[in-house]
Amino acid sequence: MQKLKFLDNPDLQFILFGGKGGSGKTTSAAATALHLSKIKPEKKILVISIDPAHSLGDSFNITIGNKITSIAGNIWGYEIDAEELLKKYKAEHGAIIKKIAERGIVIAGDIQIKIADVDLLTIKIRLLIASVDKAMEMGINWWQTDSFLSSKAKEAEKEERIEELEAEVKKLKSEA
Repeated sequence: MQKLKFLDNPDLQFILFGGKGGSGKTTSAAATALHLSKIKPEKKILVISIDPAHSLGDSFNITIGNKITSIAGNIWGYEIDAEELLKKYKAEHGAIIKKIAERGIVIAGDIQIKIADVDLLTIKIRLLIASVDKAMEMGINWWQTDSFLSSKAKEAEKEERIEELEAEVKKLKSEA
């Protein structure tokens, strides 16, 4: 087995596993936590899942849930409940967001994710918040041409690709 040297880094504080669904992110995170718990027994290891399926607990055969939970020894787990966080956020900020959306405003700021006073992630954002009507009034309508957000745009993208393929086939036939 190849040793991952970065795991020996004494300054290592954060490892992020990303990828498509079913690619092994949760399994890799759980295995890494187990490995780190053996080579660094003096460290507390927190494994966090943001996956709505919450299979992290299954990896350890334990129920974890939306709170920091002791798993074994120096390993702790936390399955973030995004819906609950959204409800709390809406309750706290919903009225002002509605007012802002009606008027349209540009916001600049940072999003920080902290657990137990440890900064896990900081994202710098610059954001325009507006209702669809207000955005259209401002000449902003990118969602209409984004194939991830618009079925019309997705269809247009497919038709364009079909035309490209038909042209390529025609070219190949004429060269033969």
